[in-house]
Amino acid sequence: MATFKIVPAGGELGHTPLDATTGKLEQLVNPREDPYCAMMQVAAADTHCNYVVCRGWDPREHRYYEYEAGSATKVGIPVAKPFGKRMKGIYRVGQVFPAILPLSSGAERDGIIIPTIGQNPGKAEVTGDECKGHPEALTEEIFLLKDDSDIIHISWMLLDGGEEDVKFCTAEAHAGFGIPFTAYAPGVWNPSTHDYDFTCDTDHTHHIIDRDYGVPTPGAGSQGYAKWKASDTYGKILVVKTFDCTSRGPCCS
Repeated sequence: MATFKIVPAGGELGHTPLDATTGKLEQLVNPREDPYCAMMQVAAADTHCNYVVCRGWDPREHRYYEYEAGSATKVGIPVAKPFGKRMKGIYRVGQVFPAILPLSSGAERDGIIIPTIGQNPGKAEVTGDECKGHPEALTEEIFLLKDDSDIIHISWMLLDGGEEDVKFCTAEAHAGFGIPFTAYAPGVWNPSTHDYDFTCDTDHTHHIIDRDYGVPTPGAGSQGYAKWKASDTYGKILVVKTFDCTSRGPCCS
């Protein structure tokens, strides 16, 4: 059986290969630094902006983390949400997703560890919106992500798809073309009623705007779908895609 070896530019058979990023002869593989991947299941109600509590197998520790509400030992694993899904109520108990534990160099600036894309998924600089999601510019800081106790550093991050349409129910009457108003979001699909359930509290109240011209302006309790967009005023804002022509009544019974 033939044995093949990498021949570096200008080098001899068997020498350390050339790293094209540095122009030097270096090892191209960093042993024991491969990112881990695991399957995680959402185990608790989605009440956090930046992460969700899951249960699953941690391949680093060869240990299964179970979750049980109120238990001091079965505490589960906090897993970061993708930046585009950092809001409460996105996930439901029972959903299963792959999660990755990526690598990071972790640069330090002014005494603050600034994570690169890796080991700690990080969170964008907060300017009045804890559920901000993506940074708005390259100059915006990304800080270490911890759980709500401000003690546990979160390492895992869900591998979930891109931004989805958000179901909303208006908290007040449509304000007119290009004028922000408020709505409850996201609606959570109820498989028993085949309809969406809403939580009508301050944590689920968001600003929304309709950029379609000449459309109906229904009262509070109207529903539709929207997308998140950046906002200098609110951090982020829902932009209407579809909208009821008339109100359906109260968003929450």
